[in-house]
Amino acid sequence: MSKHLWSAGEHRIVLDEILQRYKSEDFNNILLGLSVKLNVSLNSVKGLYKSFSRISQGFEPNPKQGGPGCNWGKNVEFSFSEWKSINKLTQSKINIIFS
Repeated sequence: MSKHLWSAGEHRIVLDEILQRYKSEDFNNILLGLSVKLNVSLNSVKGLYKSFSRISQGFEPNPKQGGPGCNWGKNVEFSFSEWKSINKLTQSKINIIFS
């Protein structure tokens, strides 16, 4: 299976869905629902979520570490930053969402 190339629109769908559902649903259910909704593998969604989680904690991409969520492009950081700004999310709130 080939690696999914995420669009900025898909980034927003994932982030918006997490924001809407993180209080009331288990993350595994959220990620599974997103994989069905976007017609991508669950592992692709998990990798993107891990990237967003690492970005939220201030990590830099680390291609040497390897594995899903360790290496991402500037587009992923931009989508995260834009989403955080549009939703006026504090770092404290981000920590709760991605904890």
